[in-house]
Amino acid sequence: LPASAAHAPALDWPPRSWWGTLSLYERRIYRFCAAALLLAGLAAAWVFLVPSPAEFMTEFYILGAEGLAEDYPRQAAPGETLNVTLGITNREREPFTYRVEVWAVDPWSEQRQQVGTAGPLTLVPAESHEQTLTWAMPWAGQDQIVEFYLFTTATPQTAAEPYRQLRLWLNVTER
Repeated sequence: LPASAAHAPALDWPPRSWWGTLSLYERRIYRFCAAALLLAGLAAAWVFLVPSPAEFMTEFYILGAEGLAEDYPRQAAPGETLNVTLGITNREREPFTYRVEVWAVDPWSEQRQQVGTAGPLTLVPAESHEQTLTWAMPWAGQDQIVEFYLFTTATPQTAAEPYRQLRLWLNVTER
């Protein structure tokens, strides 16, 4: 098409004169929409930029004979020495002091007995600690539970209640 026949819209948009032509009701709607978009943008920035509290928690784990999360003790005799590698990594924002208790639990008779401990040990943020934890089961029975409780002395409540816990099930048979 020749230039005289082609449609070419004007790209000069005068916002002040356009805003002046709007009624008070329309201006309020535009202001409300702008505020909603700003609020949505701030909320999205908050979600993606501010770390959640779940990212700052202690890692508590046990490893089997090969140093992996497998090959845990499954069979034992009463009094036989059992061991796992206990690991703690402080992912909190401040130094924490930890202690670990190991309990043998017979789920069939409600017996509980503490069979091992570790700690106290203090870890600064991002510091890890691994050690061999040894215990022996005090009685025989099928499906015996070994509970590993991690305590922290951050507050009086966490000093009394376990901060994290792990469980192993094993069969303890007379040999």
